[in-house]
Amino acid sequence: HIFTITNVGKAPLEITKVETSCGCTAALLSDPIILPGKDLQLKVQFDVPEVEGNVEQFVKLETNVPDRSTFELKIKANVYLPLKAIPGRVYFGKVSSDTPTTRIIEMEYSPTQVQISGIRSSSEVVQTNLLGDKHRLEIRVKPQSVGWIDEKIFVDYLEQDEKLVLEIPIHGQVIGDFEISSSSIFLGLIDPKAGNLSRDVIVTATKPNLTILRSESQSNQVSTEITPLEESGKYKIRISLHPAGHTPGLLKNIVKIYTNSERQKILEIPVYAQIRKVE
Repeated sequence: HIFTITNVGKAPLEITKVETSCGCTAALLSDPIILPGKDLQLKVQFDVPEVEGNVEQFVKLETNVPDRSTFELKIKANVYLPLKAIPGRVYFGKVSSDTPTTRIIEMEYSPTQVQISGIRSSSEVVQTNLLGDKHRLEIRVKPQSVGWIDEKIFVDYLEQDEKLVLEIPIHGQVIGDFEISSSSIFLGLIDPKAGNLSRDVIVTATKPNLTILRSESQSNQVSTEITPLEESGKYKIRISLHPAGHTPGLLKNIVKIYTNSERQKILEIPVYAQIRKVE
């Protein structure tokens, strides 16, 4: 939407600041100063959320007007989605790197008003298949590596000859032969004169006959200790920081855990700490 702002006063009107109520709304001034009797345009762009219903946003203007320095513009919209995915985002949870996993979501639309022209995905990890009635979408995740899944599906469609795209976020975590309770460790702000500080990480083997062989650290300031737990396939890795003698600043370290797995021979856990400067 474009607002026209007119200076009806006798002195130049200066707009010193423009704020919006959320990151989904952007406002652009054609000029920050309006001479008496003149006007300018304020272009407001609103990214429609993927939720139907009434939406209200605000644009706040701060000016040099003595008795009324702040003005507020209101934008209202009734959001209508011609094509909806239910659910609007898909979380696969924890999936095995060995086995593809499938979910089916509903596609809600009127075939007389909407035509689906194509379906794309952000990578080969996600594959899709629009089922026979075209109101159900099969989503198949075929993991290629251990780690987080952060992908998208793009559904191209036409509504009254207008080309539109529906985005469906896809999330999950691919688990390999071992699962680590913490992907990284931040020990916080540390006094170098303080004693040793430790954190425990639990590593779980997802298959029989998998074991942890040993662990090591890149730095003498960080040590590790492996303790097998009573529950089969679980290990406690105690990571300890010895701050004495370390220079102030950010400490970065990688703890490596060696296993008998052919696919995950080494597990890496980044360790960070901020060493305080002592006056």
